Amino acid sequence: MLDSMPSYQRFSEREFFGSLNGLRAIAALLVVWHHCHQGIDFGRIGTRMGHVGVSLFFVLSGFLIVTLLIRERRKTADIDLRAFYGRRTLRIMPLYYAVVILTLLFVLGFDSGSSEAEALRVGLPYLLTYTTNWVPVVSFLAITWTLATEEQFYLFWPQIQKRIADSIWVPAALLVLSEAIRFRLLDPVFHALGWDLAKAPFLLIGGFTPILLGVFLAYALNSPTGFRRCARVFGHRFAPLAVLVILVLALLWMPGGWASFRTTQDALVNLTLYVLLTLVIGSTVIREDHALASALSIRWVSWLGVISYGIYLLHLPVNRLVDFALPDLTPVVRLLTITVFTVLAADLSYRFFERPFLRMKEKFGISRV
Repeated sequence: MLDSMPSYQRFSEREFFGSLNGLRAIAALLVVWHHCHQGIDFGRIGTRMGHVGVSLFFVLSGFLIVTLLIRERRKTADIDLRAFYGRRTLRIMPLYYAVVILTLLFVLGFDSGSSEAEALRVGLPYLLTYTTNWVPVVSFLAITWTLATEEQFYLFWPQIQKRIADSIWVPAALLVLSEAIRFRLLDPVFHALGWDLAKAPFLLIGGFTPILLGVFLAYALNSPTGFRRCARVFGHRFAPLAVLVILVLALLWMPGGWASFRTTQDALVNLTLYVLLTLVIGSTVIREDHALASALSIRWVSWLGVISYGIYLLHLPVNRLVDFALPDLTPVVRLLTITVFTVLAADLSYRFFERPFLRMKEKFGISRV
């Protein structure tokens, strides 16, 4: 029925998407599972959870950031880059650099002769400059490649968007370029420049494709015509549930590895994942009364989403500490212990370390998007 269709006006006036913190929580817990589930076998789905979590974070970032920028320009006829970079810096950098520096001091202080310490020394310039997605960093802080990817997106995309009209064709063109890299179509160009893409495996696994799909979604939904077209495809209340079922079936049945980049088939498999995750996010933001809204809005689930950045950054240091202090735990108890202590550490970090920086964001304006 027509009156059951999502409303563009309600969407465009909405300042907070109620389900996205729940999706952040799921993404963070999937990454914790990926790095800490040794000894527990969930088959194909189990081996692919981490890549799903990371990709979900990427699509979310692209959608939210660009939605914020589109609405800012619509309201003020401009994009305040100083305010944008101020907000992003206060949100991301304090905890990131605290974790990098404390990890470095701990490893060099207590295990300075280990291969881990040497890997940190070699990777430190890339860790400090958010460039670990362009080089093979082998320490357990290699997970920062995802944050490097996002930081580079935050650095360059607002500059592009400020200088061009809001057009869906710009992210579409960049998306084609990103996929040309992932499908190895531009290898001859890179070889001519003396650079081997195999040295940057994270660009081949996902590169900027999932973020750009989030950007594409933001442009589509923030246009009345695009919104209506999307509403016809995934605007039904049960659309998120249907997409979730398709995603699970794809994880079970599709060949190859979700985090692999060796063949064209691998690239196609990963692209399928990114498109499905984009549909998950689109179907949960296009209307607030969708079938999964109640589950994603549970108070403690939403809080895990709020502290998901800390969960992501702190789970591997907690993993190491748990293995050092409690080496004989069974796999299930070990995973639960790491998860509980990671959540506690992230909660304390958010309340007493991150929140003072977040309060400073008032100087740069606040958006709940």
